[in-house]
Amino acid sequence: MERERVNKLEYEVEQASRQISEKKQDVKYDMRQYVVNYLVDQYEKGEFYIPLDYQRQFVWSEKDRCFFIESILMGLPIPFMFFSDTNDGRIEIVDGAQRTQTLVQFVQNDLELKNLQVLTHSNGFKFSDFDPAIQRRFLNSSIRVVFLDEGTTERTRQEIFKRINTGGTQAKAAETRRGSYEGKFQKFLEQCAKDEKFNALAPRTDRTELRFEGFELVSRFLHIWIIMEVHIQTIQVM
Repeated sequence: MERERVNKLEYEVEQASRQISEKKQDVKYDMRQYVVNYLVDQYEKGEFYIPLDYQRQFVWSEKDRCFFIESILMGLPIPFMFFSDTNDGRIEIVDGAQRTQTLVQFVQNDLELKNLQVLTHSNGFKFSDFDPAIQRRFLNSSIRVVFLDEGTTERTRQEIFKRINTGGTQAKAAETRRGSYEGKFQKFLEQCAKDEKFNALAPRTDRTELRFEGFELVSRFLHIWIIMEVHIQTIQVM
């Protein structure tokens, strides 16, 4: 039986409205479109860059990369990327790092298409294997971008990355948590994760390290250690 909905009190509605107004991010942006050729060229020049201090490293599987390239070859719409202007004039790729790197790999002939389910006759092809007309169409394919204004702070860019990659399958919890840390504390955790004694006690594979497993283990240890310290101090005071 469906429960009868209780209307919110007037003061509760006012509190919610006031909090939304206070917390609402003032983010200015516009919409742009870049052709693949321009995006690849700017990335190769270092004008478009990936901030690895809070983003995950390149971890897309070969299947993911080939599926993405197949989508572009088919002319399917691609989800928005998020870019941001920065103080030094370069463009930060806030979200879309793996798509950008896949495009670069494919255009540079470093990716061979495999296990395509629709364009089956393109399996085994690299970029240079395609007819010149197909190559031109691919390079002129448009990528839609949400372009954040220069005034967008690093904290806001990190918040955007965290929210885009939370709730889906794109990023694991360790990656989004790493993306939410910043400054000296983030650097401290990274140094701990590289410590030789720590690595000996908590060995990881190269694949799991790409997902920042060491960073996650250190942050969990510190979390538990702080809780235990607080608990011990509480017992001593009692």
